[in-house]
Amino acid sequence: MVPVEFERSATQQTSDTSYNSLTTCKEGDFTKRLRERRLIVHTISSSNGVAHTPVAVIGTGLFGTALAERLLADGFPVKVYNRTREKADPLLARGAKWSDNPLKECQRIIFSLYTTAQVVQVLEQMHSGLEPGQIILDTSTSDPHHTAALGSQLARNGIEYLEAPFSGSSEQARNHQA
Repeated sequence: MVPVEFERSATQQTSDTSYNSLTTCKEGDFTKRLRERRLIVHTISSSNGVAHTPVAVIGTGLFGTALAERLLADGFPVKVYNRTREKADPLLARGAKWSDNPLKECQRIIFSLYTTAQVVQVLEQMHSGLEPGQIILDTSTSDPHHTAALGSQLARNGIEYLEAPFSGSSEQARNHQA
């Protein structure tokens, strides 16, 4: 492992040295982890020829809605949750199902919220639904330090957490371009 220092602007500096110093993996480790993450994404987006199991989408803003629409169009049953239920109405009209706690009903969960802090807030609210073997895909654009801490905490409980911020628009996601 080789430590790599990243320069940060004054507004990005923190007293936490682990945040200012990241560690790189050996190429073999990196390749193995990349292969594992691709398998997780494939597991979320593919049924491998068997009946589709429900996928949860938490956060039905522009991007969460686009992801849910794409999953619905590809034949996946989708369970949705949003702080404001009315924002999920267009997805419910397209066939998604509302869930007060999609973590209890789904093994594959996609978070489409703004920050890791919001993801943590929802996880705390719905903690009774968390169980080993679940796969959480987090599309929020968040602080890497907070995201890594959340991933470690979930991993200790047997939950796979994949940070996957998207680059692109909701329209690109809808059109299979992102």
